Amino acid sequence: MQLDLISERNLRASCKFGVAYEIEDLLVKYCNANLINPVPREIYKKAISNPSPLSKVTLKLLGKTIKNYRPVTVDASSESGPKVLGIVALNGSSLNLLDVIKNWRQQYDLVFAYVLDCWMLEAYPKFVNQLDQIFIPFPELQPSLQENLGCPVSVIPYAANNLWYSSASIPRSIDVVSYGRVANNYHQGLFNNFDANYPDLFYYEFGVGASVKDERFPKLDWGRNRFDYQNRMSLPRLLRRSKIALAFHNLYTKSVNEGNKHVINRAEHSFLTLRWFESSGAGCAMVGKHPSSSLSEKYMGWDDAFIELPDDVDEGISMIHSLLEDKYRLSSINQRNFLENLALNDWCYRFKTMLDILELPVPESLTENLKLLDQLYSSYKNEISYAR
Repeated sequence: MQLDLISERNLRASCKFGVAYEIEDLLVKYCNANLINPVPREIYKKAISNPSPLSKVTLKLLGKTIKNYRPVTVDASSESGPKVLGIVALNGSSLNLLDVIKNWRQQYDLVFAYVLDCWMLEAYPKFVNQLDQIFIPFPELQPSLQENLGCPVSVIPYAANNLWYSSASIPRSIDVVSYGRVANNYHQGLFNNFDANYPDLFYYEFGVGASVKDERFPKLDWGRNRFDYQNRMSLPRLLRRSKIALAFHNLYTKSVNEGNKHVINRAEHSFLTLRWFESSGAGCAMVGKHPSSSLSEKYMGWDDAFIELPDDVDEGISMIHSLLEDKYRLSSINQRNFLENLALNDWCYRFKTMLDILELPVPESLTENLKLLDQLYSSYKNEISYAR
């Protein structure tokens, strides 16, 4: 099998895109994927970097003539088996990058996309119905997308790289952590409460500045020297050292955060998003408002997987204090979350499901890591004790 992946990593440096790049790296590692990095034409870069009425005309002409990117020639593979093209897309508009490969539909036996922010129907290109499979993380949206996109749509929930995120033994020195889309009422309440009354407790909001930084056509490659890579690699280190992670579903943050224009506010459902898998996989106790998603019971259905906070912030902060004081219960939650996610919510399980749906062979490197996850789970299960 030849698996080629089109990547945006050389086109966009942004923490929100970093999730896609991390998934790509894992597909390279475990599924022997080859990365294709589109190269933008200089005239396109200038038009994007300097918006003006003239640049709008330029972009329109480019779209009708030579296109925005230099065409990519796909190398013939010596590998036997099907030729597969994929893309891990932040949203549907990223699928336009498929056009960097001339006659991409004719050149590949299978073409698929994993679309993360999948709810914006208007973002998908008209040719989306030519794909063999679209994967999305949210089952709530599968019926409408299946009906409107004209191609098969299957659900692959979020996960985490648990061999990197997980820890059962590292000392947890951060009491409460939050990141991403935070409920402002709880953020401010915790900060004020800890600052005024509990100077020995540590509440930390991660990535506030980096999360809004967005660089088009970055000069640095995705790697240790680039800010979005640093952000992604710092997150698991932070979570492994945190006792409690705040997480609130999108409908709740929409209701309490005034002026929040996040694109997810358009959604009518509450979703089990990435932060639940990352934080829980790192062993953090999850407190906040958990979504009503059907995925919750299947992938996080054990006792204390979520601790629901009330609408009353003072009462909720009191619950957080009680949990921090109950060291046995908190330690039990930390260990059990680590253990259960090791068995259920690693990206390798999701890749295996993708390949099964596509009826593709499972690479040996993926099979070996699945065995390793099973061995680690069995080993830790005998060592970890947790409250029932």
